[in-house]
Amino acid sequence: VRSRGLGDVYKRQGINAEYGGANNQTATSMLRQEWKPTFTLDEALKLAVKVLAKTMDSTALTSEKLEFGVLKRENEKVKWQELTDKELETLIASVNLTSITSPDDS
Repeated sequence: VRSRGLGDVYKRQGINAEYGGANNQTATSMLRQEWKPTFTLDEALKLAVKVLAKTMDSTALTSEKLEFGVLKRENEKVKWQELTDKELETLIASVNLTSITSPDDS
């Protein structure tokens, strides 16, 4: 998951998740505490939204500020699928962001 102008969140073999950029310690801590290898794609995307909500210097998350994409393996081929603005807005709306404090509040 990549936010426009900010850090990246990756799932890699051996390293479940990593974030680089502004507020990277907060993001890394959240990922280490909340990430589970058994997450579904939906659960992983929701965690990414929570991490970005906590670490971005913005009062609101919108599809104008974020881009999400998913790498999938289908029939031995790797495919890239970018979430549409509508899919991203639906994802953001599905996460309870009121319980997430800003980086300054931690």
